Amino acid sequence: MSTTLVPGLTFPSQSGGAGNTSRSALPTGGHLLLITDDLVSPADFLLSGAVNMFFKEHKTGRVVVVSSLDEAHWKAVSQKLGLSLAPHLASNAFELLDPSKFLGSSPDTQGTLRRLYDEIHQRISRTADASSTPQLLIIDDISILEWISTEPTAVIRFIRAVRHITTYSSTGVIIRYHSTLPTNPTPVLQHLMETCHHHVSVKSLTSGRSGAVSGEASFSAGPVLEDKNFTARPRAEALHYRVDASGFKFFDRGTGGGVL
Repeated sequence: MSTTLVPGLTFPSQSGGAGNTSRSALPTGGHLLLITDDLVSPADFLLSGAVNMFFKEHKTGRVVVVSSLDEAHWKAVSQKLGLSLAPHLASNAFELLDPSKFLGSSPDTQGTLRRLYDEIHQRISRTADASSTPQLLIIDDISILEWISTEPTAVIRFIRAVRHITTYSSTGVIIRYHSTLPTNPTPVLQHLMETCHHHVSVKSLTSGRSGAVSGEASFSAGPVLEDKNFTARPRAEALHYRVDASGFKFFDRGTGGGVL
């Protein structure tokens, strides 16, 4: 696996104090990485890759994942990528929250989101030092929360509340939005695109999926990013990637699968 989540995509590091110019492979300091994907080419591999990268880079720290995928799934995928999640689960360094478990017997959007927010808040230290106790929050497919809620404003308020505690605690954030209508974004997706620091777009090939290529990925700066060292990769220069039994690999277009 690459030393970065996507080749060429790095983030400002929060270690080293003022004037530090080092880079991180994952978002830190309250920065939000938005990942969008589609039905044909889901970005699950990037979320699993982020978990593995975090624990390979940090001996201490915590990853909180909000996902409907169960523990067995995360353990199996991490094992394929060369990391055992078992010790991190045992020490609560890796914690999994299933949003469906916070649904009541009757539709109560505000109550569900509030309970989920409280669970996240309990697990993210508000006094975290990003350099000594790094933390990462991953919200897998936040569009599920739109399905739970009939009010987009409730989901947007939830996102804002979560962003407040992650900014205060210097926790990096990755949110995946499973988009079915990319040309007509929902209010929640529009909000995420307007407030993210980085945006990775994972799409299927216009020619269709093949055995050698699973899809393509490009990345751009979000409207709130202030980073002179960031270099975007527009869709015209998107990387191809392949997901197989051993993990995932990126390569330039037309290189026949030469790994970056």
